[in-house]
Amino acid sequence: MKQLIAFFFFMGFFFSDARSQLPGDTSIGIRLSTFNTSKQNNEVKLNWKVACRVSYARFEVQRSTDGINFSTINSFQADYLRCQQPFDYTDPAVIGQLFYRIKVGDIDGRFSTEKVVKVIGREITDTEIKVVSPVTGSFLQLIVAAKSNEKIGLQILNISGIIIQHLNIIPDKGVSQLEIPFDNLPSGIYILHYQTMGKDESVRFVKNQ
Repeated sequence: MKQLIAFFFFMGFFFSDARSQLPGDTSIGIRLSTFNTSKQNNEVKLNWKVACRVSYARFEVQRSTDGINFSTINSFQADYLRCQQPFDYTDPAVIGQLFYRIKVGDIDGRFSTEKVVKVIGREITDTEIKVVSPVTGSFLQLIVAAKSNEKIGLQILNISGIIIQHLNIIPDKGVSQLEIPFDNLPSGIYILHYQTMGKDESVRFVKNQ
């Protein structure tokens, strides 16, 4: 009888612990209470509030072009007092259809995502490339708004104008998110130069680490 009681106690502990690790878990002590967006010109502003019972909370602002595959475009921590105030984040140059969500979590790395918001940006009238900030590590994330399935030549230059990387991409028509190698370069200012049909454009960006 004692062995049976011990077995059920163990199983109850196991499943309780497993539930606490699931996405959307309500036991982490912080949850979104509101989340909405507003557009001004070519920018979208995300606004959200949380219900918080933790000393420190972690936030990740995430964006997607398909509503399925998300990437983090900003992350930060906030203490209990800061969590009592509203939060906001502005994403510039929104093109086509994009999706946003806020991941909220505790200091132990348990996160919850409860709502996805869709935003329709300005119409795609020409091919345009945006660098996703912040830029860290050895990959460069790009949002490409392509009017057609055309080949695009990319060049990455340092601040002195020296070409350090060159490649070609053929994005899908519409808005897509791409990741290209950015080989362990030091922190600093770089320039992404791209060429489409009779058009040359440049985008300046900063690598933090």
